[in-house]
Amino acid sequence: MNEDKYQIIGNPGERKKPIEELLEKAGRDKLVREITEKKKEKPAPKRKAAEKPKKEAKKEKPASLEKIVDLQQTEGNAFIIEDFAFSSDGKYLAGIDGANVYAANFIGFHDGSFNSSNFRHHEHKAVVTAVALSPDDRYLATGSADSFVRIFDLNKKQDIYKPVVSRKCNKKVLTLAFSPDGKHLAAGGGDSSGFIRLFGFNGKQLSRMEDEKLPNAVQDLMFSKDGEYLITSDYDLMRIFMYDNLHGLNLFQTDLHKHPRKFAFSPDGKHLAVIYSLNSRRIFSFDAGYITEVDDDMSANTRKGIVFSPDGKYIATVGKKKSRSDIGYISISEFKDGKVVPSSGIFKEYPGETFGNVVFSPDGNYLAVGNQKGIQTFRVKKG
Repeated sequence: MNEDKYQIIGNPGERKKPIEELLEKAGRDKLVREITEKKKEKPAPKRKAAEKPKKEAKKEKPASLEKIVDLQQTEGNAFIIEDFAFSSDGKYLAGIDGANVYAANFIGFHDGSFNSSNFRHHEHKAVVTAVALSPDDRYLATGSADSFVRIFDLNKKQDIYKPVVSRKCNKKVLTLAFSPDGKHLAAGGGDSSGFIRLFGFNGKQLSRMEDEKLPNAVQDLMFSKDGEYLITSDYDLMRIFMYDNLHGLNLFQTDLHKHPRKFAFSPDGKHLAVIYSLNSRRIFSFDAGYITEVDDDMSANTRKGIVFSPDGKYIATVGKKKSRSDIGYISISEFKDGKVVPSSGIFKEYPGETFGNVVFSPDGNYLAVGNQKGIQTFRVKKG
């Protein structure tokens, strides 16, 4: 007779698992109960160390909220006249030498003061009328009424700088501009009629690329920020040319407002500010060579120079009082959303001055203004 391996417990006919399995299950149940009870037990809270009272941080005014509130005249005064510009690092100013108008000058600048210049070069045979610095500050281009364009390498220290290249333009040169990449140099000028000449530049030679004849002498020109367009003024009309390697220099658009004098691009290249001989100022949006007027303003005063601040938040203009030609002025206005904010910024008068050109230092801390005595600098105060 086979023995039944199950034991009968409780009601007859009910079969149970072997005792080993029951004991194993009982052990598991006990372990689960112990773990559950431990989870229910909350550990005693740790005492936090006493915190030291925090010092209130000094509240500083965000730089973005600071506004130009005043101009402080510095001791700096350099005898550079007309067509001057800061180097990209703000350490130098280049322009036409006021003491010798047959030459250009390149003067050190630091903390509102100018250093003596050691830049001497082979002079032109006529008055220097235009100066331009390459974007990398290495080359200085000069143009003259003798119709020559000369380029000097500032990295080659010399007692008397010799031009690395000279080119004749047949008519007097009145304005020069390097392209943003430094690979092109544009020259403009003329006498009874005008011209634009575009050169390729590789550091050693100027290759004549394009000529454009105009009815009047070109007084001012500049490249767009992307280098694809060239904007010119002949004091009659403003013209926008487009250049590419396949089609050369071609007229793209003409501004029909008469007698433009000076213009300036905003740092982002999206706006073009223009002043006219009738004392008006217009702001254009600039998109792929097309201009659309977005703001205009008439002034009772004569406007001579215009520039955007490096951050694009201000426009500075200089000139002279219309009622008193012996009083110069500097105006700095806020620029927002493509328009000049009315009654913003500052307006300061300077008796005995006649201002004609204006540039910001690259850091925006100084304003250099040209007058009959040379360049006067002002420290820009914000608050």
